[in-house]
Amino acid sequence: VQHAALSDLFEEAGLILSPSELHGELCGLLCAVGASRLADAWYKESIGAENLRSPVADRVILELRTLRSETWSQFVGSEMQLMPLLPNEDCAIDKRVEALGEWCHGFLSGVGLGGASLGPGTPEHVEEFLSDLDAFSHVGLSAEEDDNEIATDFVLAELIEYVRVGAQIVFEEWQ
Repeated sequence: VQHAALSDLFEEAGLILSPSELHGELCGLLCAVGASRLADAWYKESIGAENLRSPVADRVILELRTLRSETWSQFVGSEMQLMPLLPNEDCAIDKRVEALGEWCHGFLSGVGLGGASLGPGTPEHVEEFLSDLDAFSHVGLSAEEDDNEIATDFVLAELIEYVRVGAQIVFEEWQ
């Protein structure tokens, strides 16, 4: 599933939630509860049941089921293949930064919706990662960073890699 195609489909269906945020939520849910306990209709609450009656509802549902299947395969694959669903590099840097923040927010929401309990038994690196995601969910670009796209692009790539690997580690800890 590609970000741009899903974004266009969401727009056509009148959905407000971004594909990045929804994918982050899916990843957080999969980390918290696993695929077997994640209801097939996990997305209904996130996208709003009233939107499922739109003319493109069947296409939206099909794409989200595909996204769930692909994401689960990435988590359980042997090569740490998980990749946050973000706009491609042709998209403006500020939009990609915003999408990463949305993905991080979605991941935290998914962890919460999945009922993951954080407490004395939670590994420190998991708590630290979730705290970092909270900070990343509020990320934005300054005027200087927006002007220096090469440096900002490098930092963004590093953040995406950190988020990607961190989410995979959380999954492996909890599943």
